[in-house]
Amino acid sequence: MIFFYKVKYGNYVYLAISFILLFSTFVFGKEIGGSKNWLTFGSVSVQPSEVVKIIYIIYLARYLKDHKATNDIIKIGAITILIVGVLVIEKDLGTALLFYLTTMFMIFVATSSVLYTGVGAALLGFGGVISYFLFNHVRVRIQAWLNPWMDVPGKTYQIAQSLFAIGAGGFFGTGLGMGHPEYIPVVASDFIFSAISEEFGMLGAVAIILVYFVIMYRGIKVALDAKDEFGGLIAVGLTSIFSLQVFTIIGGVIKFIPLTGVTLPFVSYGGSSMVMSFITLGMLNGIAVREDEDVEQYEPQH
Repeated sequence: MIFFYKVKYGNYVYLAISFILLFSTFVFGKEIGGSKNWLTFGSVSVQPSEVVKIIYIIYLARYLKDHKATNDIIKIGAITILIVGVLVIEKDLGTALLFYLTTMFMIFVATSSVLYTGVGAALLGFGGVISYFLFNHVRVRIQAWLNPWMDVPGKTYQIAQSLFAIGAGGFFGTGLGMGHPEYIPVVASDFIFSAISEEFGMLGAVAIILVYFVIMYRGIKVALDAKDEFGGLIAVGLTSIFSLQVFTIIGGVIKFIPLTGVTLPFVSYGGSSMVMSFITLGMLNGIAVREDEDVEQYEPQH
């Protein structure tokens, strides 16, 4: 963590890298799944926003460590809205939501201000209403959330098939390889949890959720145990965005919340997401190890 904090002109460096990566998709990007947020190198596709997640969290942690005044928070809010705006233009609304909510959590932890959180929540609600009227696919997803049976052969086919698969799995599941994931569109990424629920049942689905809870708990514990505010804020950011990603995709496929297309960490198909998820755990582990080393260094010798 010392390396990330001591980078010369670090705030500008991290911001510059973030915007270069995000804007690169406008020039060199390829549209996949309706979102133009991929860079393709031969047979390899990379999603820059996955890399920016971690870089931007480092920027926020570094900035919030020393800047907590109202003007500073307004500056962070403006930069975050700009990033969210870029992602919205790319039609990557799921990632935009993750960026925004993670920033809100980090600002709250750094400042303990209910006012900032309330303003952020109000802006989020306003942005949601605007998105509903601007984007047809947002309207379709909200309508499908409210009534998944209104047009099963058409607009609500995806969520309806997800619910059918989860219901078919029952308590114990149909068995490995005995389900029909091919009936669910985009099953390898957005709806992988539905396929798992079908073949492994509620027991398998709950087991996966419990594993995520353990990771979240450990991330929160690392943040609480961190004596360095910079490391603690990074742990908060990484744990927040990981937890939000899990909640958003699982909540979407079971119709708890409107569906948002993000990957399920360590499970969904997607190399960029998989690599960044492992880097997230590696950074959390690095913060924890550093704190353990500091404790051992100052323990009295017998």
